[in-house]
Amino acid sequence: MKLYAVMLSCLYLGLSQAAYAGETEKPVAGQTLHDEKCIACHQSMTNNQPSTVYTRSDRKVKTYPALQARVKMCANNVGATWFDDEIEAVTQYLDTQYYHFNTDTKK
Repeated sequence: MKLYAVMLSCLYLGLSQAAYAGETEKPVAGQTLHDEKCIACHQSMTNNQPSTVYTRSDRKVKTYPALQARVKMCANNVGATWFDDEIEAVTQYLDTQYYHFNTDTKK
């Protein structure tokens, strides 16, 4: 019985660590995708200062769902053939890095 409890505990810890690792890896993967596909366009729009797209005072994006939609639109515009999880990774990266939306707005 003790062996069973130990095995269950290990399984739980392993699964929870894998889920946590996946969530923390998304912004890293998102940054890589962003840097590969988005920087050049943003540089051309902002006089070589691409992050100003996200930090300007008159931001167009006001919610997490709007950020997701913008990422998807921009990906299509530059011909990025991203899957939904890649769009989500870029969205999470941008939110973590620049937007900091309230958790309640991420629906």
